[in-house]
Amino acid sequence: MPRSYLSLRLHFVSLAVYTLLAFLAVSSVLPNLASAYIGNGQDPILTMWFLKWIPYALMHRLNPLVTDYIFSYSGINLTWNTAVPLIGIIMSPVTWTGGLMFSYNIALILGLIGSAWTAYFVASRFGCRFLAALLAGGVYGFSPFTMAHALGHLHLVVAFAPPLFLLLLRDALVAQRQAPWIGGIKLAGLVVAQYLISTEVLLTVALLSLFAICAICISCARTLTRQQLMHAAQALLFSLLLTLPLLSVFLYFQFIGPWRPAQPIHSPSRYVADLLSFILPTSIQGMSIGASRIITSHFSGNLEEWNTYLGIPLIILLTHIFYIRREDRTVKFLFAFLLGAAVLSMGPFLHLGGNVTGILLPWRLFEHMPIVQNIQTTRFGEYIYLLAGLLLAIYISQESISLARRIGRFAVSLAAVVFLMPTVPFPITYPKVPEFFRSPGIARDIESPALVLPFATAGCTTSMLWQAQSGFAFQMPEGFAIGPEAEDKNYGPKPTPLSRALLEIQDSGHLPAITSALHAEIIGVLKRHQIKTILLGPSQHEGELLTFLTRSLGWPPESKGGVLVWRHVDRHISSEFGTMARVDSRSDGTVGWHPCL
Repeated sequence: MPRSYLSLRLHFVSLAVYTLLAFLAVSSVLPNLASAYIGNGQDPILTMWFLKWIPYALMHRLNPLVTDYIFSYSGINLTWNTAVPLIGIIMSPVTWTGGLMFSYNIALILGLIGSAWTAYFVASRFGCRFLAALLAGGVYGFSPFTMAHALGHLHLVVAFAPPLFLLLLRDALVAQRQAPWIGGIKLAGLVVAQYLISTEVLLTVALLSLFAICAICISCARTLTRQQLMHAAQALLFSLLLTLPLLSVFLYFQFIGPWRPAQPIHSPSRYVADLLSFILPTSIQGMSIGASRIITSHFSGNLEEWNTYLGIPLIILLTHIFYIRREDRTVKFLFAFLLGAAVLSMGPFLHLGGNVTGILLPWRLFEHMPIVQNIQTTRFGEYIYLLAGLLLAIYISQESISLARRIGRFAVSLAAVVFLMPTVPFPITYPKVPEFFRSPGIARDIESPALVLPFATAGCTTSMLWQAQSGFAFQMPEGFAIGPEAEDKNYGPKPTPLSRALLEIQDSGHLPAITSALHAEIIGVLKRHQIKTILLGPSQHEGELLTFLTRSLGWPPESKGGVLVWRHVDRHISSEFGTMARVDSRSDGTVGWHPCL
């Protein structure tokens, strides 16, 4: 059998294995791909909104990079958000035919499979044997990092590019088997693709690549020839000359366009890897126990960002690999950069058990650097698993040992990796979508902009899902995204008296007293946003929201398709207090409203 044919068959076998693993991981959602979504929280809905917005904007000749469909008059700049435009375009046929949740689930499953397979492919190109490369792909594609971000960060699950960057960097600096312009074209294509999936991942790749180039030049200064350096420089320069024109429009809107957020977007010490996170599993891992979960619950950030767990067995094994193969230049570089990625993931200060120790770390040098300061350093955890997987594959595939020893090494490696296994089945969410929003003909009958409740914030993005499901039938003065007034922990529009009152009701069910001053502020907010319709959908404190709005506006809503609708709001409040109600002043400062018939 020809070697190329056998290699192709093994590639398909690996793809089948990763597909099976992905289906096992998300088996709970497979019977309900169109009515539920993988993960929990608000981030999946934000991503679904982006998946629908990108093709919608292109089809309707709107600018897909900036929009006021959320926040209304302020709007957002999508180049500063996790808008995944490349995925949105590729998945658009699935989105339009199968629906938002179906498209999101399929994209995430394909992301798991594709990330694992590219890591396997790179390991095989490094000369690793099939089972060793298969293990490397599994370590990367189904790592604690990937499975944690599968809770809501599609842009980090679709991670096929980092392994390919490593391969192209190796070809450009070391192997140099092809003309510089060919390598430059490949690198430019990969840069553009990664930019259109996640600019943050592209930044982390660029930083680590820069460190790698410097390290290779320093350590190999005596052996590197002028011809090798020129070859690498030509490939990188050609890639840069191709990339800049291709991304020029995107870069213009990112750095000059409207609604850019204030910098930095995140606190540099919030989303960092705790020192204990490398040895203590979180609830994402199947091996976690109660004591471990209690300790990890105090880590900085949230569950999605607690993703650098390696486990003591794997750490010991990786250290052993470095010790016995320390003369191997490839092993030495991979291990050094694994340590580098781990240190960078811990941020500017060392965290221990959720406490900031005050011990300075290397990221302190970068935390105030423009653009780079927006990197959440836990995202370097992605490369820990890529490098760990490659080290295991090289260790297993060593040519100078017998078959029996290779089998033994594979068994030991597999035993160490078992501790990384995620909890299965993965959590899923069943959102409620009223008939009103599932029937675009009904939704398009309303006037825009519309205030949609529950009010969209970082804690509740249901109304954004409804807006996307309706085919963007209306604009909203709310939303969960990085906007020009975004603050850490508070992505969205600038708070108003109306939004504060609505959020108080949504969070606690407590009805604030509607004083004359508050009513005037509410009317002012509705006028400023030119609200024409108010929609109240199913929510936890729907009754309290109904009472508050009816008292504030002075007339009851109509019910349509499972949603309560106040129409022509702008006409009713066209005057100071309108002619919609008569005001009765009370001794306690509140007001009573009597709808005018």
